[in-house]
Amino acid sequence: MNGPANRPVNRKERWQYRLQEWRKKLLRRHEHGWKGVSVLIYPHHAGSPYRIRINYYALLFPVSLIAIVIGLAGFYEVKRVTIDRDRYEKLQTSEILLSNHHIVLSQKTELLHRLEEQRDRLYRLSWNQKPDPDLNEHLQLRQVEEKILNTGSRFDLDLERYRQYRQHADLLLLGAGQAALKSLWHRVHIYWITPKGWPVYPGTASISSGYGSRMDPFLKTVPGDFHGGVDFAAAPNTPIIATAPGTVVRSVDKDRPGFGLHVVIHHGLGYQTLYAHCNKVLVKAGDRVQKGQVIALIGRTGRATGNHLHYEVRFGLERPVDPVPYISFK
Repeated sequence: MNGPANRPVNRKERWQYRLQEWRKKLLRRHEHGWKGVSVLIYPHHAGSPYRIRINYYALLFPVSLIAIVIGLAGFYEVKRVTIDRDRYEKLQTSEILLSNHHIVLSQKTELLHRLEEQRDRLYRLSWNQKPDPDLNEHLQLRQVEEKILNTGSRFDLDLERYRQYRQHADLLLLGAGQAALKSLWHRVHIYWITPKGWPVYPGTASISSGYGSRMDPFLKTVPGDFHGGVDFAAAPNTPIIATAPGTVVRSVDKDRPGFGLHVVIHHGLGYQTLYAHCNKVLVKAGDRVQKGQVIALIGRTGRATGNHLHYEVRFGLERPVDPVPYISFK
């Protein structure tokens, strides 16, 4: 049989034994910490030395404090370097964006100047007029570079340029551009409805009498009646064409004294053309005709000495104007 000294130790007793051993170690270290070290100080004059006793706990506190301070300083330094690196990367990104922003702004400014040149071309096309000077004052880009550059901020300069670019573009596109296009449209419209060219096909007739004073073709007296148009001599039934688009306001298909069978077309803006002494009229009042459309055939109805077309250009209520500039107009 096993004696009491040889009986097996259970787990509880084992843990109690270990706990006692730890308490003994802590107690020995605690006693050792209070022992510390002794420092002897010998004065210059004769006498007994001074003894200063410093335990280990007193030494451990400043060492721990210094270690904590160094650790915190190192931590904040690493954090600062990390933050500075992030800021540097953000600044680099911002600088790249600002550079691209500046390039885009320069391209838009160049585009704006091209728009101004196109506007000036449109103004020159529309009756060769110049842009409105009051509008030009608003369209001039103010010189803000010196004022902004004194602050040392190119970003402020770009923002100011962007603001001016937007204002300038709005005025240019909504104001000057529309005015130029509107003026050009008016010019194109006026050009389109203005009578121009011969009232007959090329090579089918010749001018037999001009505009102004002439000898009376019947009485052979000088001066005769004022001739308000140009006569085109041609073979009978030669086609007569409209010299501009318009609306037929008069169509006489029965022979009468004077103009005989004739057609009057209103083209707009006060322009009217007369085609007289026709042999046959092919349109009626209210018809819409186009430039080059055949409207009648040449004859010698009315007061005429031969087959010809009497052609007049009228403007407003005044007497007929000289058709020669309109006939020569391309």
